[in-house]
Amino acid sequence: MTDLSILDNYETNGKLIPFATNYILYPDGKIYSLNSNKFLKKVKNKGKTSDKYYYTYDLGLAEKHLVTRLVMFVFSEHEYSTITKMPKIILKNNDLENLSISNLTFATQSQINKKHNIIPGEKCLLNNNNQKIKEDQIELVKTLRSKSFSLKKIGALYNTSEMSVHRFIKKYSLN
Repeated sequence: MTDLSILDNYETNGKLIPFATNYILYPDGKIYSLNSNKFLKKVKNKGKTSDKYYYTYDLGLAEKHLVTRLVMFVFSEHEYSTITKMPKIILKNNDLENLSISNLTFATQSQINKKHNIIPGEKCLLNNNNQKIKEDQIELVKTLRSKSFSLKKIGALYNTSEMSVHRFIKKYSLN
């Protein structure tokens, strides 16, 4: 456990990250390590297009964390118990370098599509009910998950993506 008395030396607007208590996160997205006594360097990752990118931090946990998700999890008011349950996050002013809490907001995929003028493809427009795993398959999917079938394997059975399986499981609370 971290000696909290040393926190007096740091700005008061920083907060300990709940699931990584040796790190102090600031509202502008910077992270200070109590292990090394210095600020961590953000890792720049390529996005889907050449003009897009995003930043992550490696906190020595199982996975890297998006800076925007860390900031929203720690500094925004929400009801999410874990960082993975939060919805998507967008930048209000599209400045990819401004990762402060004042520039972040939660968003649905529909809001993201409207913001970036993304129009659904012809297939989406023609088939509004394109869910490949039907409701009558809930028990079967539950059984497959209990037998440690991966999302990829389940997706292959239904000729759909891992993400579609993930959404199905989330929609019907099959966790």
